[in-house]
Amino acid sequence: MKNLIDQHAQGAAVLEKFAQLNDLPAELKPHLDAFGKAHQALEEAARACDEARMARDAALSVAAVADDALDVAVEKLASAVVGAGLGKRTAPFAGLSHFSPANLTRLAYLTEVKEVRVLVAKVAAKGPPQEVTKVIAECLQQAAAVEAGLGKLSGPQADYDRKRAARDEAAMAWSKAYGKLQLRAQVAFEDAPATFQSLFAGPEAVQRPVKHLKKKASVTTTKDVPA
Repeated sequence: MKNLIDQHAQGAAVLEKFAQLNDLPAELKPHLDAFGKAHQALEEAARACDEARMARDAALSVAAVADDALDVAVEKLASAVVGAGLGKRTAPFAGLSHFSPANLTRLAYLTEVKEVRVLVAKVAAKGPPQEVTKVIAECLQQAAAVEAGLGKLSGPQADYDRKRAARDEAAMAWSKAYGKLQLRAQVAFEDAPATFQSLFAGPEAVQRPVKHLKKKASVTTTKDVPA
């Protein structure tokens, strides 16, 4: 099977066809039972993995919201620096950071936090006016929020990694049990090849609707996030 969707569909179809078989060869029963257990184990592992992924994604969204706020603060800092005469309009952070405002906001979460702290320290060292110091405080506040959000992500991420590994192991066990059942069935139905082929025929393909993505008003860059 190519993927979990194929395994789910093919396994369910094969088990249903065997259940409808009037005369099951005795030598196939242990292999059919083993495959049924492997299929059930994969179904349960896949559900657990999906639930863990949703929990991870929910935790990640907290950090993502804080990161969006940090990006806004960085843009405000760029405007404030230019307004205070501490930077050029064409290059607000020249001499203060290796990154332009746009490139800074495209960095991975923790990398951006690190670079923002370096940036605001250099800006603060210039003795900026109060308008700039307020934005500096906002940047530091949002950087701390990103770190806090990522700190709460470690547990859900670790749980998702474990559940994903368990799902992958279950998928391998499924393939092994499926292969054994298919091989033994081929021998058992040597004189009835049509029966064998019908038992293991693939389920009908389901036509999935094609999703068309809407064009965004502005170009965005995806940040690095845990897989």
